[in-house]
Order: sequence, then C-alpha cells, then structure tokens
Amino acid sequence: MDVVSILLLALSFGVFFGFIQFCDAVVREQGGKEK
Repeated sequence: MDVVSILLLALSFGVFFGFIQFCDAVVREQGGKEK
C-alpha cells in the first residue's frame, strides 16, 4: 500500500468514528429532553 491509500483509510476511519460519536451524542440529547 502506498502512503495515499493509507491516509485515505485513516481519514475514512476517523470520519466514521466521529460520525458514530456525534450520533450517540444526539441520541442522548434527544432522550434527555424527552424524560
């Protein structure tokens, strides 16, 4: 693998993880407001 593909892979993993964290935070906010 060359450097570009490694960087793209790391970037996609970072975006995916950040998206999961963001969704989890939004779900907690929504759940907290309903209670």
